[in-house]
Parts: sequence; C-alpha cells; structure tokens
Amino acid sequence: MQKKFPAISGLIILILSLCFPAFAREDTTTYLQGISPDTTTLQPDTTILSPDSIAAIDTTGANPVLSVLTPDTLYFQPDSGKVYYFYNDFETRGPGFTHLNDTTITGVQKYDPPLQPGKYYASLGNPGLAHVNMVYKPHLKSGFSFGLHSFDEYMFTNDSVKYYWVGKPYTHLFYIMGAKKEQNLRVDHTQNVASWFTLGLNFRYVNSPGYYINQLSDNKNFVIKTRFQTRNYRYMVLANYMHNKLQVEENGGIRYDTVFEQNIKTSRDGILVNLQNAKNFMKEDSYYIKQMFKLTKR
Repeated sequence: MQKKFPAISGLIILILSLCFPAFAREDTTTYLQGISPDTTTLQPDTTILSPDSIAAIDTTGANPVLSVLTPDTLYFQPDSGKVYYFYNDFETRGPGFTHLNDTTITGVQKYDPPLQPGKYYASLGNPGLAHVNMVYKPHLKSGFSFGLHSFDEYMFTNDSVKYYWVGKPYTHLFYIMGAKKEQNLRVDHTQNVASWFTLGLNFRYVNSPGYYINQLSDNKNFVIKTRFQTRNYRYMVLANYMHNKLQVEENGGIRYDTVFEQNIKTSRDGILVNLQNAKNFMKEDSYYIKQMFKLTKR
C-alpha cells in the first residue's frame, strides 16, 4: 500500500494542473505601479487605457506606469469643421495671427454693433444711427479717413474685413426682425475656388424706422474679398472692393422733456422733435490691394 502513494499523488498533481493552468505557470501579469497584485478590483480598464484616451501607459521604463500627462490625441487632431480667419495686418501679429470663428449663439441678443459686450457707446437710440465711444480710443486705421467716425460700427473698413482660411465653403446667415419693422440681415460667404485662391462676399443690411419722428435708418454695406497665394507660400495678395451706403434721419432729440418724463403720450411717434426733415447721407466706394513677397525660401 505504501508504494501506491507516490503514484496517487502524481496523478492528483496532473489533474490539478490540467484543470487550473494558473497553478502550473509563473504569474507574468504586469500591474500598475502601486497596485497590489491580489487587488483584482483595481485591474487596468482597457477603455481608459486606450490610445484615444487622455491617459496612456508609459512603457519606456522597466515597469509600465500609468501616465496622466500624456497628450490627448483626440484633442490635438485638427477639426475640419472649424473656421479660421485673419486680418490684413496678420504679419504684425506673430504666429498666432489666426482667430477661431465663433459659431455659437452666445450674445445673439446683442446684435447691434455699438451695444455688443466690451463696447461702451452712446447712441441715438435706434440701430443704424450715429454713436460715440465713451472710452477714448484713437482712430488708427489704414486707408483714407474722412474724419467722421460717428458711423464706424456700421461701416466696413480695410482693417475690419475678415479673410477666412477654410477647407470647405463657409456661409454665415444672420437675420433678425425687431420692433417697429426693424430688420437686420448679414450674409458672409467664403469658398476656395482653387487650393491657392479664395473668394468671399460679406453683405450687411440695417433698416429700422425707430420709435420717434424722423428717426429712420437705412444702411447697406458689402465687401467682395479675395486671397491669392502661390503654392510655395512665397507670394500672397489680399484684395477687396468695399461699398458703404448710409441713409439716416436726424431729429435732434425731443422738443419738450416734460412730455417724456410725465409720459403724457403713450405713442412715441406723437412726441414733437427739434428737426422734422433733417437727413444724413454717406456713400463710400473703395478698393484695397496688399501684396507680399518672401525673399527667402524658408
């Protein structure tokens, strides 16, 4: 009977090794640094450690370690849906001369340019009329200046034209109807005619009769813009044709303040004003060409 025990014990070991292979080989599983091997609930999650995740395994060392400082590859991939633009003085702005176009609706209720966030203008109370900046700011812009800046927010200038950098045709359409038949329309379209040639159109229209007598504004602006560059980026041309036409009425303010303070008349168009037939008319047509040539090939 004693001679049978070694054979029986060997048979038991063989059965265990076949049923439970983990007992018959060395544990070669790699665990994260600082995690105990017998803590099975803290095993690495393959969805967290995938290459597309923010975290990735650093395998450069002897022991693989989870590195949370690895850049997220998804975050740094270029988004073809984003639109970038730049201005005509881009060479003076350094490497970050492009701006990401805001396609959200944040601040859409502030559609009147003088009343947008960050601007401090006093206006005549109707979109499209004259305004003045309450914060001193010198007018340092390229091109000819008439010396009249009361309508700058409703006019195109060479320094305000956006030249887009797009991969696909881009169109921005904006339309708002306000009180007293007020209408605001903006159309901005840009597309690549070729990989080295871009053509765009920006149109704006403001028409607002206003609340008081002789307060109408009727402004029309458009600019045709283009960008041409060689395939080696050594030569570039920026050009535009600009048209600004403003027709506004001037009433000089209400004649009697007591009518406004006491709110005697419920309708504002019945309040007397100082000027009954005064008008202001402005028209501007201009073109702009800027050429750049890089002497070096680098």
